[in-house]
Amino acid sequence: MKNGKIGFINSENLERYAQIYTEAFACEPWNDHWKVEDAKVHIGELLESKQAYGLEYIVDEKVIAFVLGTSMLFSYGRTFEINDLAVDPKYHRQGIAKK
Repeated sequence: MKNGKIGFINSENLERYAQIYTEAFACEPWNDHWKVEDAKVHIGELLESKQAYGLEYIVDEKVIAFVLGTSMLFSYGRTFEINDLAVDPKYHRQGIAKK
């Protein structure tokens, strides 16, 4: 695998995230039937949260993966919950999600 770079998630890449999400979750073990437009709404809603935080992974100037979550305060302190993590299926099994 080529070395990639990690950057902050960017709402300008929403369409690309939706494509990755749709393709990644169509695979085993989920076999979900997301439409790109619905995935855009789903990811966009998370991005609009004040407590959202995410990263993207870029190879050859193309986003190939992203992780997106939200921070929440509980009685015992602040937590971070990963809501979505998706890797373009063409890049599965290369350790990208671990990075």
